[in-house]
Formats: sequence, structure tokens, C-alpha cells
Amino acid sequence: MTGNTFTVAIVGAGASGALTATQLLKQSNSDGLDIRLIDPDQATGRGLSYSTNDPEHRLNVPAAKMSAFADEPDHFLNWLHA
Repeated sequence: MTGNTFTVAIVGAGASGALTATQLLKQSNSDGLDIRLIDPDQATGRGLSYSTNDPEHRLNVPAAKMSAFADEPDHFLNWLHA
């Protein structure tokens, strides 16, 4: 922390790390929040589960239950439809 700036390092930029960063930004009252995602992969947010190129790959959760935001239960499904 320097002055009014807070730096948060998140190790892992897969889905969990990216969603953690999103939640921190969404809930932060500070314009001085600096979030750093640390990951050897260049693609942010994909992680192991979402980085497959196999068109047969399926997740074991229905899209309607995959929202990242508790107050927006249809967020992922709406994003998917858009």
C-alpha cells in the first residue's frame, strides 16, 4: 500500500483468479485498487477447465448455475445468450 493505492496480487489467472479479481473490483470502494493477476499462461480466465480445444468437452454444471455474481444468478446464462 502506498498513499491511497492498494495492490493485491492474485496467484493464478484461471477462472477462480479472474473471478476473485472481478469481485474485488466490484465490491471495492477505492479507486486506488491495483490488482495483479500472476500466471504463466497468457490467457486470463480460462484455467484448465476452460482451455480445452476439444469440442466434445463438457462441464458438469448447467450454464444456469454458473453465475459469478450471487446477486445476478442469471449473469452467465445471459452472457452466453448474448
